[in-house]
Amino acid sequence: MELFWQTIADYNTMTWPVQALIVLAAVVLTLLLYFRPSPAVRIAMKVFMALLNFWIAGVYYLVCCEPREHHDLLALFWAIMGCIWVYDLAVCLLYTS
Repeated sequence: MELFWQTIADYNTMTWPVQALIVLAAVVLTLLLYFRPSPAVRIAMKVFMALLNFWIAGVYYLVCCEPREHHDLLALFWAIMGCIWVYDLAVCLLYTS
């Protein structure tokens, strides 16, 4: 259990400035989606979600969780989730053009 908490602590120490930007972007996009929904905002949110899933896969699981078992499988899961967002974005762009 100590390894689990240590990897989280290492991730937070390494990436806190980027995490702050990610949270800020999430708040702005969520507010825009709620108060001024538009196709551009929906596209921006899908791009954000894809990038967020790839960030979790790459930085958190592949880099920070490398000492933990099965980190590569969890990275694969989050990368697949990112690909699903990319697919959703592609379909959205294809059918709205």
